[in-house]
Amino acid sequence: MQAKKILKQRERERDQTMLNYHEEKKKIEAEEDRLLAVIEAALEIKQHRERLFAIRWQLQGQPL
Repeated sequence: MQAKKILKQRERERDQTMLNYHEEKKKIEAEEDRLLAVIEAALEIKQHRERLFAIRWQLQGQPL
């Protein structure tokens, strides 16, 4: 009878350990997803146009 009680206790401990494992795994996966989103946003290429300088020119000469 004592062995059966010990076995049940060990099974409860095992089940609780597995439950804790899965909960922590979910937390880690959520943090991983969050970090990947942060990295993706940081690496996103943003294009913009900015005038650096302007060149004005004119052709001069005699027509052919």
